[in-house]
Amino acid sequence: MFFDTYKKMLMSLHPTKLKAQLKEEGDVGLGLKYLILGSIIFALAAFLTLAPSMTTSILPFGIGATFVWLFYILLVMIVSVPVLLVGLGVISLSLAYKVARLLGGKGKLKDHFYHLAMISGALAITGALFSMVPFLGIVLLLVQWLYSFYLGFIVYRELHKLGTAAALLMGVFPLAVIGIVFLLMLVMSATLPAPVVGEMGETPYL
Repeated sequence: MFFDTYKKMLMSLHPTKLKAQLKEEGDVGLGLKYLILGSIIFALAAFLTLAPSMTTSILPFGIGATFVWLFYILLVMIVSVPVLLVGLGVISLSLAYKVARLLGGKGKLKDHFYHLAMISGALAITGALFSMVPFLGIVLLLVQWLYSFYLGFIVYRELHKLGTAAALLMGVFPLAVIGIVFLLMLVMSATLPAPVVGEMGETPYL
């Protein structure tokens, strides 16, 4: 079940597949599901990326303390990252819909949210994988970010029936915001291990 869902999400990143999917009737609930699933994968990948450096920093406190602290950080990330990204997605996609309507967009809110949420969730997954690639990860993330503009253009052109200029403008709006936040989270997360251990001053149990 989840495999088919993730497969469908990733297929939305292919222009031809995306155009075919845009003919489907949208569902806000499913859109939220796509955002949540994508953000969970993103959180797991971020944790796996940070785990080695965090382990090195915490290991002096003991193996048991290290496992407890890593498990705690994993739980925090699994909860906080999806809440942040889903909240951001709902706000940005809803605002984008209002702007698209002002520009003459014809699409329905449920269709708009459903398809862009699917794309955003898929971008979260691929972005998570790219972030784990040494050295080239940041380049791949930048390429993905730029590619997301094209996907947004397709949605606004095909779903909202906007003209080329308006579709280009709207294409960079919600996905650009989400892409920027993904990049900022990756940069900020790199500073997490040092403050966590440095400010404790005692074992992670306390």
